[in-house]
Amino acid sequence: MVKPVALFVGVLLGCVQAVFTIGHAAPQPVTAISAHYETTTGTSGDYTDPAGNVIQFNQGQDNLLLIDSMTVNGHRLVSDRKADVVRVRRITANTCVDSPGCNTNIGNISGEKLFFQYPYLGSPLEHNLKPPRAHSLEELYRLNALNISADNPLGNLDNNIERIDIMFSEGVRVPETVGGRQLTGFMIAERWGNNPHQIAAIAAVDNQGDPAAFYPLSKGNVNDYGDTQFTITHADGSVTGPANYTPSSHRYRNQDAPVPGGVAGSETNPLNGLPEYFLSTSQPVRAAFHSFEQLGVPAGATVYGFSAFGVDVTQAMDLVGLTDVPLNTDRIIQDSADIFGAVGAVFVPGSQAPIGIAKAVTDQQELEAGVWDVELTLVVENLSSDTPAPNIQVTDDLSATFAGAASFEVMGNPGTGGLTPATPAYDGRDQIQLLAGTDTLAPGDQETIRFRVRVDIGMSDGIYLNSARVTSALAVGEPPASSDWSDEGSDPDPDGDGFANGPGEDDPTAILLGAETGLIAVDKVAGKSQVSIGDLVPYTLTVRNNAGREISEAAVRDTPPPGFSYVEDSAVLVRRGGDGRFGTSDDSSEPLFPEGDRTLVFGPFSLAPGEIVSINYLLRVGAGVVPGEARNVAVPYVAEDPVGPSDAAALEVVRDVTFEQGAIIGVVFHDRDADGYQDAVAATRLRLKVHGIDEFVDTRGVRFLAHEDQLVGGNYAQGFWISHIDGRAYASRSSALRQVQVIIPLKPQTTEGDLFNGLVTLESGEGTWLEGSLLGSNRLEDKRGDVARGVNNQRLAFYGRVQTGERGRFVVLTVVNDAIDEAGIPGVRLATTQGVLIETDAYGRYHLADPMLIEKSRGGNFILKVDPHTLPKDATFTTENPRVMRITGSILNRFNFGVSVPEAEVPTTDAVKRLPAYTRMERQKHIDFNTRFIDEEIGAIQFGSGQSALDAADRAQLAPAIAKLTGKSSVEVHATGHADPVPL
Repeated sequence: MVKPVALFVGVLLGCVQAVFTIGHAAPQPVTAISAHYETTTGTSGDYTDPAGNVIQFNQGQDNLLLIDSMTVNGHRLVSDRKADVVRVRRITANTCVDSPGCNTNIGNISGEKLFFQYPYLGSPLEHNLKPPRAHSLEELYRLNALNISADNPLGNLDNNIERIDIMFSEGVRVPETVGGRQLTGFMIAERWGNNPHQIAAIAAVDNQGDPAAFYPLSKGNVNDYGDTQFTITHADGSVTGPANYTPSSHRYRNQDAPVPGGVAGSETNPLNGLPEYFLSTSQPVRAAFHSFEQLGVPAGATVYGFSAFGVDVTQAMDLVGLTDVPLNTDRIIQDSADIFGAVGAVFVPGSQAPIGIAKAVTDQQELEAGVWDVELTLVVENLSSDTPAPNIQVTDDLSATFAGAASFEVMGNPGTGGLTPATPAYDGRDQIQLLAGTDTLAPGDQETIRFRVRVDIGMSDGIYLNSARVTSALAVGEPPASSDWSDEGSDPDPDGDGFANGPGEDDPTAILLGAETGLIAVDKVAGKSQVSIGDLVPYTLTVRNNAGREISEAAVRDTPPPGFSYVEDSAVLVRRGGDGRFGTSDDSSEPLFPEGDRTLVFGPFSLAPGEIVSINYLLRVGAGVVPGEARNVAVPYVAEDPVGPSDAAALEVVRDVTFEQGAIIGVVFHDRDADGYQDAVAATRLRLKVHGIDEFVDTRGVRFLAHEDQLVGGNYAQGFWISHIDGRAYASRSSALRQVQVIIPLKPQTTEGDLFNGLVTLESGEGTWLEGSLLGSNRLEDKRGDVARGVNNQRLAFYGRVQTGERGRFVVLTVVNDAIDEAGIPGVRLATTQGVLIETDAYGRYHLADPMLIEKSRGGNFILKVDPHTLPKDATFTTENPRVMRITGSILNRFNFGVSVPEAEVPTTDAVKRLPAYTRMERQKHIDFNTRFIDEEIGAIQFGSGQSALDAADRAQLAPAIAKLTGKSSVEVHATGHADPVPL
């Protein structure tokens, strides 16, 4: 039978403040723990905690520190039951043979004399155990003690433990209400709270009682642990504390000794005879609370406990089978958590009722300049419908609120309604409690407290935020069982959900004394402390509404530093979501379009009472900005009136090595036309169109032949395009390597005479325009753009011819760039008068960063010379050498050197790299337009398995092709087919 969770009477206590996303929200910090100790020997120990409280723990005694209750977000939670089944899961058995071996696999149980190692599967050794007993890891967690733990039990060294199941075999019923689920769950205690951990609630079990399904994996990070405080209950019933409890730690003295087997309390290491343990002070324990709501468990479900996982386990893994966990990890996962035995319990709310408080400024009068009388009204309510709230106390620390004021004074005694006032009387400074703390609020009851305070604001801005706190304790002097910070206004539960600590609640009350100044506060922050010319600087404006009312026409006027300019469309206004934090997934944002030039006006936008928004935008540092401090000033406005103090963000502008240091670049190149300039020759973005032969063309079979790095396309009707045709690298290089061919099939019976009127138009992106006959040599040429200006020396041409093959007749139209590239010369050495040597790279380029000048601020003459001994033989300069130029700091300068190099002798043959047969467009290759293909004249040839000889029929087929190739100076043969696995 499933046992229901007890102690849910009426409406449960206030919910925790965070808004949880199922399976991914953070746990809540545990801020206080009440515990008692148990001892089996009754002997007085000598261990003393940091506060001087004797707790009677000593080596050799089986003393356990057990939790009575804990505090989470102001709510008291108690242990409902302990786990009755604990199981350790692992991937493979660990034989503990290799170093570091078993002794560091799970580490040692710290605290009371307990040590655990996973059962050794090899030859056991005799153990020397101290009384009263040793514990397995499973027993450790069933004890549910807070002063013993396993050191990194989930560290995956040598395929170690991957999951610890803490199980309740009868199951735990999950509360129906959101508030109930947020105050019921599991605690993870960890030494020092400096390691993350992962857990998942168990949704179902199989026939063997093992987990069969999990709710989402949830991670607790370092900042989720609370700074836990302890109160200790002694044997005589006395209670001491609070104090940080710091347990003793029994650890290996020799961590490298691969001691097999389980060892508990050994006096000596069974391998080396050395002392096995030493007593040391470990870190204090800290804890985090995982609620059912945060773990993603739905209302009314049954939970069978939870499992703890190592940090190498991810949400996407098979959490049941752990089949995805790496099997050969040979390092310890350092952040795998020192999990304490206190995890083996489920916690539920203690007997308590949710209470709420609201606070408002109900009257204020200025008595003289800067001196105000303010009436404050507090409303306290028991939000439960059937549970009394005992020992009500309200605290209000005015000294913290008016810390910036010249003085304040509570006028007379507060009116506390039906509640008993404090003794001595409340003054907001030495006595901050308004009540005696002994009254009980009946279910649904409200009480009102009023008092007046006189404030001399002095030199302060007169803007104060004030919060009061109400608490209810089960007994006078005990930690609060329920509490709430005040909401601004008169309603203790503004959202009406019965929990006073809900999202968006607990806003402080704004006490605004003075003129309109301070209705809105703005805080400005620059995202960088140092910038240089050209940098983008992120700025953040945090804007808060200090008023107790909505402001609908809020704006911020921002004056950037001189020379800084706004980056268009960079401004965004961000509003926090329900979690009350910026930078999380529930934030909402909207673009802002500031007006103005010298002063940017962001707005108008609305602000709810107490709302805080963020404005993020970018400024660019202009070229005229000088080094030094740059201040950016922002002022809050309502309509046309300033309503708060300005705030400034300062940063330092420093010189930039790119924009404020000179640089020299250049190239040593082969100046073929001896004009002193390195001319481009590549032709790009070519357009090709054939006219006048439409009736003779079969447009369906048009093909292209091009180099593999060239792109071609288009169609006959609209024309063809070619991505680029480069020039030749040197004069002896054939232009066949810099061409594209278009093969246009002709209709049957078409003669060359039919093509007499064919015209071709060719145009490049650089400005070459050609038009001429398809098969003849007549050409018209026009030079435009870069070609006309002489900065590109491309030499485009086209040639057409008719060719006949087995598939019929077709026109081969070849486009070629016959220009010779003025390429850079590699390996040339240059020298400066300061003795700096430079060498050109593979493309003839060089650079010199921040050249040494006589006077950087004014510049100076700079001399650079090419070493002629590093040039090719018989090379001559077409430019000056050395070259002299007056250069200035922060300016990019160029020194190019032209060199005329004699051409090498033309090779006797001009073989191309590849001459494949006709290919489709996706297999583009280059060919010489004079090449003739005979692939269609040769049929398939078959070889016998394991043979290379040709039979008579194959030789006869090849004979005509061989005859045609006889006497040719350049022949390339390509063969394709299927390989034979039998070797020749």
